[in-house]
Amino acid sequence: MSVNYNQRIDRFQSIINALTHQSQLIGRARLLTFVIGIALVIYLWNYTLFLAGGLPVIIVIFLFLVSKSKHIENSLILHKNLLLINQNEHAVLSGQYADRPAGDQYISKIPGQDNDLDIFGPGSLYQYINRSVSQQGSDKVAHMLGSLNNKTQILLRQEALKELSAKLDWRQLLMAIQMQHPVRQQTQDLLTDWIGQKDLSEELLLKKVFAVILSMLSITVTLAYAFHRISINRYTLFVLLMFGVIGFIAFRANKWFKHLDRISKELSTLLPCIEAIEQESFINPLLQDIAQKVKKPHSSAASIKKLRLILERYDYRLNPIVHIPLNFFTWWDLQNWIALIAWRKEFKGDIQHWFEALAEIEALNSFANLAHNHPDWAYPEIQDEWFVLEAKGLAHPLLPKSKAVVNDFTMKSPNRIDLITGSNMAGKSTFLRALGTNMILAGIGSPVHAHSFILSPGKVMTSMRISDNLQEETSTFYAELKKIKAILDAVQQKLQVIILIDEMLRGTNTEDRKLGSRGLIHQLIQSGAVGIIASHDTALSTFKDQFDEVVKNYYFDSYIDQDTLKFDYKIKEGVCTSANASFLMKKMGIDI
Repeated sequence: MSVNYNQRIDRFQSIINALTHQSQLIGRARLLTFVIGIALVIYLWNYTLFLAGGLPVIIVIFLFLVSKSKHIENSLILHKNLLLINQNEHAVLSGQYADRPAGDQYISKIPGQDNDLDIFGPGSLYQYINRSVSQQGSDKVAHMLGSLNNKTQILLRQEALKELSAKLDWRQLLMAIQMQHPVRQQTQDLLTDWIGQKDLSEELLLKKVFAVILSMLSITVTLAYAFHRISINRYTLFVLLMFGVIGFIAFRANKWFKHLDRISKELSTLLPCIEAIEQESFINPLLQDIAQKVKKPHSSAASIKKLRLILERYDYRLNPIVHIPLNFFTWWDLQNWIALIAWRKEFKGDIQHWFEALAEIEALNSFANLAHNHPDWAYPEIQDEWFVLEAKGLAHPLLPKSKAVVNDFTMKSPNRIDLITGSNMAGKSTFLRALGTNMILAGIGSPVHAHSFILSPGKVMTSMRISDNLQEETSTFYAELKKIKAILDAVQQKLQVIILIDEMLRGTNTEDRKLGSRGLIHQLIQSGAVGIIASHDTALSTFKDQFDEVVKNYYFDSYIDQDTLKFDYKIKEGVCTSANASFLMKKMGIDI
């Protein structure tokens, strides 16, 4: 394993051990300082001068230790997250990733594939790749796995992934910060909903004037009472009246603040994440554009700090001893409401950019992590000409290097149908999925599991894994026909699609299957399609006799060695001549 996760695990464990030791020492120092403070009060109670000089020093030391303890605690949480991240990466590279989110909710969102290639779900490409902490980042990864990009977009993203791949510490720090209080979709929705509330900015000046007048009035009347200029009855009436107004203002202000109360912790996560994006220097234009979303026209980190400060000040209401006099003399709630209205007026256009930038970086970091974990994978060469596919050392991206059997494969024609025959378990389906998944990765801008890979980007359409649908009252055969119809529609519309079909028309009788298979292949050839079809039916190989320039035959083989069925999983040019069904049935104790 070329990636240094074991070293990083050891390093972060050492840091955690050191921080834990520091935390214990500071805890003891806090206790000792507290005891000394109590002792000073007891023994120097009658020595006012000594008490006045010594006690403040003890209090300052105690507060410093509390602050230091909090800092160490935050650092401990961060480094524990970093340790967990690296332990998870080590596990994934060892093939242990079944407990990661599988993305089942995205399965129905891949038009033309129906998850034939295991893009989503248990044991999927998504489960292997996604490292997003937020729901928005996960959605972005799913979108990238299902999107079609042109050559310019692919090459730009390749360079972005190369740059991010080298920023291991920065990528993991961003992820570790998010793990403390993950930024949820609900947070974005709450802020979006809050932005859509009634605009009160036209009342801003009036509220500011009102706040100044009320504050001066409270102070003036209180001074008048203090200097016996008004009676206690009148002052009491004034106080009750003012608190009635304060209550009315608090009622209206709470409607604004209640949306934001639930997200204060997530703002504490969002802030350092946005700061990390703002402060990091990027060379790639795509990454620079993402960073600009949070830099211009304002620093998003600065605006989030301002919002967080407003929310923290408003939370003084939770401490009545402080809040009641503060509200009476300064009209604290009104002042904070004014600040929040002003903040929304100034920054409401930036909020969407925070979440977009973070989600885009998370998604790109996921694919950059894939690149970092597999430095021997190749970044594809992207061609404008339709259609070129030239793979050397190709293997399925989810197969570990120790188990993967690599193959070379080439297709160069705008109208090409390759037929792959072979016996059971010889590797036809795995090969199709290896091609399909690597083409999808290539279309994203990701490296692929190959020594080299040249591709004309296009939409991958498949008909491989067929199942019935009880809800739609759809049989297996009809479900397959719907897939094939979608493929034919795309071909007839002259869309650039790459077709992968495995064992077509398996849900009908032998005669219909032969007739239907030949008819479909003939239609694909005549329509100028590009595709690869795997089948047990070696009779289909005769299409090459009729369409020599369009059709090419390949096969996967099996052989029996000392009463054991063996496979080399290597694709070869020609037609399969071996069969193993009878042998396998006998091995299973089935008489034939």
